[in-house]
Amino acid sequence: MTDLDLHHFQSIPWCAKVLADPDFTIILTRFRTAKEDTEDSLFAETLQTDKTIRACLSLYSKSDPSGNESDLKIQRVRTLVSLGDGVNGYHDIAHGGFVATLLDQGMGILVEENLYNGSGKDAFTAYLNVKYRRPVLTPGVYLLTATYTKVVLRKQFMKAALEDGEGTVYAEAEALFIENRPKL
Repeated sequence: MTDLDLHHFQSIPWCAKVLADPDFTIILTRFRTAKEDTEDSLFAETLQTDKTIRACLSLYSKSDPSGNESDLKIQRVRTLVSLGDGVNGYHDIAHGGFVATLLDQGMGILVEENLYNGSGKDAFTAYLNVKYRRPVLTPGVYLLTATYTKVVLRKQFMKAALEDGEGTVYAEAEALFIENRPKL
């Protein structure tokens, strides 16, 4: 997170309300930081421009309104994203593959926050099912949400959605992430 990202979203009334929710805490959006081993380079470098993902800010919540029983501390994340027209697949419409990637990344943030907070393990996408509800218009600002639905042994089931400030859903996804096997 940069101060510029925070100021950008605070200047948009509906985003300011999201940021003010007392149930959520602003976190460092780790996947936006370039790493020496090239991990996260897609979002930290390629998609971090004024024409792609112009600003990005994540928040987490430890509360779980669904009653999901899990040892994972972080149950929900929200990520505000400001998209430019460099993600388009059609005039003023984000490419569907980019939208799927964004939903997958939202769930990856949830996995990563639990890993960072000591309650989770590294996990990878095993399947991702996306339902496109309406075209994602660009440029635009959207809210990406990700939530655990169930955790069974090494399997982490999640759902994610991309919506605007009025609650209009543009795309939804359900996914299964599989935890890495421990090395012997």
